[in-house]
Amino acid sequence: MIPVNTRLAPCAGIFGNATPAARYTGSTPAPGRGSNKRPAPHACETPPKAVPSPSFWRTRRMPSDRTPTFQRRRPLALASLAVLGAAFTLVQSGCHTYGSVPAPRPTSADAPKTQEIIHDDWAKVGYRLDWIGYPFAGIARPNPVELVAFDDLVVAQDQSSTITVLEASNGHRRWSTDLTGPNTRWLGVARQTGVQAPFIVSSDTEAFTLASGTGNLLSRDRYEQVISTPTLLVDDLLIAGTPTGRVQAHLLGKGLSAWGFISNGAFATSPVMMGDSVAIVSQGGDVLFFARNGSLLGRGRVFGGLDADPASDGLHLALASRDQSLWLLAIDGSQLWRHRTVNALTHSPVFFGGSVVCDLGAEGLSALDVGTGGVTWHNAEVHGDVIGVRGGNLVVWDKASLFSIDPKTGDVLSKIAAPGFVKFSTTKFEDGDLYAASADGSLAKFIPR
Repeated sequence: MIPVNTRLAPCAGIFGNATPAARYTGSTPAPGRGSNKRPAPHACETPPKAVPSPSFWRTRRMPSDRTPTFQRRRPLALASLAVLGAAFTLVQSGCHTYGSVPAPRPTSADAPKTQEIIHDDWAKVGYRLDWIGYPFAGIARPNPVELVAFDDLVVAQDQSSTITVLEASNGHRRWSTDLTGPNTRWLGVARQTGVQAPFIVSSDTEAFTLASGTGNLLSRDRYEQVISTPTLLVDDLLIAGTPTGRVQAHLLGKGLSAWGFISNGAFATSPVMMGDSVAIVSQGGDVLFFARNGSLLGRGRVFGGLDADPASDGLHLALASRDQSLWLLAIDGSQLWRHRTVNALTHSPVFFGGSVVCDLGAEGLSALDVGTGGVTWHNAEVHGDVIGVRGGNLVVWDKASLFSIDPKTGDVLSKIAAPGFVKFSTTKFEDGDLYAASADGSLAKFIPR
């Protein structure tokens, strides 16, 4: 029996006069336990853990002439343990009376906030917001490593190998799947032609063909050699370069290479279509031009590797090289012109309006005539990548801002802040829909005004 005047621990007040908890306060010794007193615990001190004697857990039958002690004390002991557990939770929460209420589960409201969109600003560069979607589930939404836009869907892939397809019409998630694991190196997404055509997601060792409607795995091809560049899909061939200097065309569904070619230096940048031909540049400066069947059509030479993908208008190949030069080559590999700069070039060129447009570093964004290589204009105040054309004007992104640039003069028509965005993709270069992936994991679609 516990004396009536026994004081409860301060943290036990929420439980009323639950006397079993008093046995742990140390204010009064339990009957029959001797008179050795323990100091009373602090108001927020965790009560000492009850360690039941071995007899508490025994279930062997006792003699019938007496009622065993553990049977008489069992209800009290169980109640004491229950109150002790609740009191321990309360003490851990800081002795507040609401500490026993479980913390709510995280919800989408706790997720990182979507990149702020200022509609009037985007109108200045010719776009308006259509929708905002969330490719990746969960609160800690990662940045996409791949973002590829098509007319009917947009594909986003994160670094953990999750690939998600969103509806282009409304941003709803069509499906999402995990292909491998977080240590896989991914090198691009390509799509075959036709309605509801499947697409191919490439790692450095395999190609995964997925149904665009359901995400079902249709085939899985292993490359003959590890690749190191994004793949170029040409009919049923996946063309890519390897780190050992080999260009290989993988035959989808067959598990073997249709053709290959050994070059000088490893490959790191994307192969590009040049009319009906394929062009690819090695880090050793080897510029190669192939027919679809692997025949070598031409071979050129520059004096450095590339940090940015080359570009083609179907007749010419433009290269921004680490040898401090912007090059223009013909399909036979011959040099048409070369523009020297004071720094290595790290941005991809584009063709537009009879000019090659590229950020030349110290000279800024520049336009050079395709026919002569003469400089049409420089704008040293503008740097970055040309991501598209809207309303006849160049749209340039410098990682923090978007510019609308007059393609004839290089003048800045408008500039808006665009912080927090990590990737852009368009359905087509001129007046296409624009998709913007932000650092918080959200994806926004902008359409031409």
